[in-house]
Amino acid sequence: MALLFFGNVTLAQTAKTKSAKEYRAFPKGSGSDIAGFDLPEGFKEVTKTDDNKYDYAIAIPEGSFEIRFKINPHTEGTSDSLYIERGKTLAKELAGDNMFYIKDIPPTSLSDYNADAGKVYFMSLPDSPTTNHYKYALLTVLQKNRKGIIMAVCITNDRGPDMFKNIYRAKSCIKFKDEQ
Repeated sequence: MALLFFGNVTLAQTAKTKSAKEYRAFPKGSGSDIAGFDLPEGFKEVTKTDDNKYDYAIAIPEGSFEIRFKINPHTEGTSDSLYIERGKTLAKELAGDNMFYIKDIPPTSLSDYNADAGKVYFMSLPDSPTTNHYKYALLTVLQKNRKGIIMAVCITNDRGPDMFKNIYRAKSCIKFKDEQ
């Protein structure tokens, strides 16, 4: 879903998102209570490292494109606007000394993910083993009132059309579960 915003804006009129019935529980960690997940065609699960920086990751086996997910369930006493600070913190951590660009996600796109608010960040990455030496990142941060935060980081070496094709392939793989 970092995903998801740029691909969503570009191709929103032609794509349908999956119905809630097609999503299964998020595969790892505490996010299973708030997020549904559907592994996109052509992606495979990435083995998690011990650094605990993300809950789950997927990648395109033949390409240099990876998506890392972090789910933060809402805790009592925290503001729903915490997603803004969490997004900025992760963007600064990823970008290092590099600048990053921030954009609000429009309500029409938020509804595809059952989200109430969200931001997207685009940045160049410093050369680092933490990001497997990828060059670019697109971070999407989604927030659902009283549910939590979904963060998805798309990392790649290509910021051209292939990056956006890959984002489009995965754009509907995760969303907040429907209210029950």
